[in-house]
Amino acid sequence: MKISILLFILFTSTLYSQTFDKDLEQVAKRMAAKINVKNNLSVAVYPFYNSKKNKTELSTLVSEDFTNYLNNFNSNFKLIDRAYLEQMMEEHKLNDEGLIDPSTAKQFGMIIAADAYITGKVHLFANTIRVNLVAINTQTGERICSEYKKLPLDYDIAEFVGIDLKKREDKANLYKSSNPDCSSKQVGDFCFINKQRQSLNVRISNVGRMASFFRSITIAPGEKKCFNNLSSKITYRYIATKDVITIGDPMPKGEFTIKVCRSNFIILR
Repeated sequence: MKISILLFILFTSTLYSQTFDKDLEQVAKRMAAKINVKNNLSVAVYPFYNSKKNKTELSTLVSEDFTNYLNNFNSNFKLIDRAYLEQMMEEHKLNDEGLIDPSTAKQFGMIIAADAYITGKVHLFANTIRVNLVAINTQTGERICSEYKKLPLDYDIAEFVGIDLKKREDKANLYKSSNPDCSSKQVGDFCFINKQRQSLNVRISNVGRMASFFRSITIAPGEKKCFNNLSSKITYRYIATKDVITIGDPMPKGEFTIKVCRSNFIILR
């Protein structure tokens, strides 16, 4: 069982990684096709940035991979060497943020004899990386083409930027319904966690209808049990009782509703 789970994780990680690389390669291919129709341009790929106009490890990684892919499709344009570009940026004291300004980018493009330059923004979200790219003519300042793509956040990239995807997935699964058809059936789950020292009998019924619906479960101390496939169209009432009730013992009770495809819970103390 453990081996099967490990193989699944490795397969999923590899699949996501291949999707990220393939999607980024397709972006580069589409952009190259649009530039190739121009007349033998010399193109520079400037550093990419995040939404705050800062160069990050992620934006640098995406720009480097994009440049490598772009170079594979340059049938009718010349791609300026990255090392030469970085050397010229250092010699002319151009910081990364300076390249954001169109006039600075245009002047620098003329210095390095580039007919066009490509710049981009990389936005990191919960499960995706959004990339916005644009190619600008250095002579006229006109936009040659642009591309937009949402790339999947795979395990390798997540680890690179310090995000624990496994922890995120575990948390998501914690609140996930047990029914794969939950969306079409409009159902979800509701669970109870027994933090008392005795077993509890939890009974649920629908609000507003006399005894038209009820279910019950027995939950041992420290145990979690769920009512599955509950309708999202009903408001439920619950009450938790012990096998042996003494005067003054609390009987946890209340009401809850169901969210489609979600699994919520209440802790009984």
